Amino acid sequence: MEKVETKEAALNYLSKIKSDENWGKLIYQDVDFKNGSGKLIIMNSFETVARKSSEPCCHLFRGFLSGFLSELFAKSITVTEEKCAGKGDQCCEFVFE
Repeated sequence: MEKVETKEAALNYLSKIKSDENWGKLIYQDVDFKNGSGKLIIMNSFETVARKSSEPCCHLFRGFLSGFLSELFAKSITVTEEKCAGKGDQCCEFVFE
């Protein structure tokens, strides 16, 4: 938050940084900035490039996202991976609340 003024700007800044670091392309949807909930889609997640699994496998990113969002919204945020490219889905999809 030191480099941005709003929560929305913080999410956009995170997307740019993680894209620059080759974590993947982050797209936020249906974010409720008051309650701290929404959806994040990641295309080309670095965790799924070489890993294939029968269940969601983006554990590092899910944990990172939970910590980042918990700090951003100043409350405990739970992140669930609903879809995963590692198990054959088109992209990884996380729901947070």
